[in-house]
Amino acid sequence: GSVSIDLTQADITDVAVIDAFQMFGSAKIIVPANWTVYSNVSSVFGDVDDRRFNVGLTRDPAKKLYITGTCLFGNLTIRNA
Repeated sequence: GSVSIDLTQADITDVAVIDAFQMFGSAKIIVPANWTVYSNVSSVFGDVDDRRFNVGLTRDPAKKLYITGTCLFGNLTIRNA
């Protein structure tokens, strides 16, 4: 299966953590452009793809999202549009 998490209308005041696990599936996480995203996902025969664009954007240091977890034979995509 697959999942799409759209956080473009969300707001965080402290550090947020998403612990993702996918096996034979895909996950797409869409974040606002001004958030700072740290990815620490272990992948085994899988792919973690960061497709965020960083042209001329100012990051808000208070908006931090940590993505952790495991990707087995699956795909995790991080986007901001």
